[in-house]
Amino acid sequence: MIFFFVLISAAATQNPNCTPDAAAASKQCYLTFLQNFGFSDIPAYDDFQTALHTTLYSLGGQGIQSMCNWFQTLDSCLIPVIGGCNNTVGCQKILGVDTKNGEEYIMFYALQKFQCNEGYNFLMNNYYCLESVEQHHDDEVQVCKDNLTQSIQNNSFNCSYMADFINCITNLYQKYCGTPAGGYICTSLSRQIETAMPDCTGTTPQCASYNKVAFFHNLNYKRFVPRMKFLQHHLRKLYF
Repeated sequence: MIFFFVLISAAATQNPNCTPDAAAASKQCYLTFLQNFGFSDIPAYDDFQTALHTTLYSLGGQGIQSMCNWFQTLDSCLIPVIGGCNNTVGCQKILGVDTKNGEEYIMFYALQKFQCNEGYNFLMNNYYCLESVEQHHDDEVQVCKDNLTQSIQNNSFNCSYMADFINCITNLYQKYCGTPAGGYICTSLSRQIETAMPDCTGTTPQCASYNKVAFFHNLNYKRFVPRMKFLQHHLRKLYF
């Protein structure tokens, strides 16, 4: 599974209309989901990620399919009950976690919503090339992260910095895996940022179509080995 997390520490105004009943019902949905990874209560996000990695690694080639089946069950449970809690602040209330963990969980939800629905077939067909960018070009990814960090530290926050970051990452995937892969990554990052930072909705880049098979499978991987912290924590702590 390909994971992207850009932690933004409450840079945008969130809808606080998350009722106690909605939060309680939503928490039960998450508790059921987390049982798949051996948890009986809400873990810190880093602990969840470790368990997620271990579980999907053990499942091998069935990992993505299993993860998406579990997520679809979670999503079906949440849709009728989550109400105004479907945002970072609401996620904090649902799970009883701090801002950092709330951001990470809501970004995870946004990513799975994309990867387990419209992005699923492309991910399955192009996993190995997408994975190779992390494996072999992390130094170039780091340049994108550093540029974003510097922009935010030197100026007041502007959504254009996130757009620049998405473009930077997109160009890497387009370079190594083709234009459709760039479009896929662009769409994935845009969905996550717009979920966590609704004030930036409409400011993310226009992404290329990814509904094609990119023929860039010329890698040396012999088996499916998902690494679950893929590009996780682009920006561990950003305070705007």
